[in-house]
Amino acid sequence: MRYSLKEVFAQVTNPVGRRELLVRQGRRLWPLLRPLAAGYRRMCLPSTVMVAVVGSLGKSTTMRAVAAALGLPVPNVPPGNSWSMLAFSLLTIRPLAGHGVLEVGVSSAGWMEQYGRMIRPDITVVTTIASEHHRSLGTPAGIRSEKAAMVRCLPADGLAILNGDDPHVRWMSGATRARVVTYGFDSGNDIQAAEVACRWPGGNRITFRVGDRTHTIDSRMYGPCMVYPILAGVAAGMAVGRDMERVLAALAELEPTPGRMEIVRLDNGAWVLNDSYKGTIESVFSSLEVLGGIPAGRRIAVLGEVEDTPGSLGAVYRQVGMLSAECADAAIAVCSTNSAKFLRSGAAGSRVADAAVIHAGRGWHDAYRLLGGEVRSGDVVLLKGRRTQRLERLLLALQGAEVGCRLAACKCSVRTCRACPMLKTGWKGRPVTV
Repeated sequence: MRYSLKEVFAQVTNPVGRRELLVRQGRRLWPLLRPLAAGYRRMCLPSTVMVAVVGSLGKSTTMRAVAAALGLPVPNVPPGNSWSMLAFSLLTIRPLAGHGVLEVGVSSAGWMEQYGRMIRPDITVVTTIASEHHRSLGTPAGIRSEKAAMVRCLPADGLAILNGDDPHVRWMSGATRARVVTYGFDSGNDIQAAEVACRWPGGNRITFRVGDRTHTIDSRMYGPCMVYPILAGVAAGMAVGRDMERVLAALAELEPTPGRMEIVRLDNGAWVLNDSYKGTIESVFSSLEVLGGIPAGRRIAVLGEVEDTPGSLGAVYRQVGMLSAECADAAIAVCSTNSAKFLRSGAAGSRVADAAVIHAGRGWHDAYRLLGGEVRSGDVVLLKGRRTQRLERLLLALQGAEVGCRLAACKCSVRTCRACPMLKTGWKGRPVTV
């Protein structure tokens, strides 16, 4: 990417811009870093059991669960999962380490194969196949095929840990010569969640079976969707021969990943379910269903834009509106007027007679004007929207933090708004560089 002198000046005069310049220039190092990281894997990590975590949804939480199960440090906010950042992550694994875990993401065809040759995984964990990146990867079969490249590159003595409840992921068992272990709720899985009690706000109590043995874990993560990372972690821990009790103890201590079904208590006794990191349609449905099962004084859904929408925009938003009416007592739309109209149409077509969708506007601060003084003890507020909307700022404002940034869309590489130097001051007329 080339910049004019005016654009470079705008970048270097604020801390976020300087960071973005470094990140974007770092991406140019990929042709150099890829062979360097591949050589490092061969020469410095020859006996390291390398685990790659891939899939459309749940990669970060699953990567953290696998790291916990293997006794490795667990990052609170996972690092970048593609291009130069992935190579950097591989290069930071200490020489002759026993294990390493990497989250791997792609958005274009052919990249997963390149990543696989660089990483040379011994174990590949696949979470799920969803519609994200359907514009670049095509049909579900095309998305599946791209993700499966990390399974195909496993050695004969390797291991594929697959979500057996997802037919696209289960299909990958025929794409590898490695051993396959499946996990999920279905009875045919090798590691099966037999019983799950979702206990708000404490987390899930999961009883699962491995062969003829049954185990129970009290997880700090909440909702059926958060059972899968725990089961994947168990599978990885078993694969490397770790003691089951140590694996379960480590997974029981694992906190939710920021922005992914993160449970936050406000000072006034209300709760926020922060699932704002990603807004794909499958994750929107999942988080709304979780909200609908929470015992609460009022269930309030703050709904931003759906990310990478498959099919008709109107049809997608109508489905969201209908489900929000059934799962929430009130919905606040943070999106365009047109999208809000479709949400209202869906809510009106639901089985709930008094379903209401309030259009706040396009920014987090518009929703805050409606919510700030209204949320009370016992309420649960779900935050869900497109990643670039950064609805985390609404959570921070509800917590009493000073939030001056009011960008409607932000593509900054900073993973959480808490870490952004522009959070408090905002841009104040400066050229926006993200």
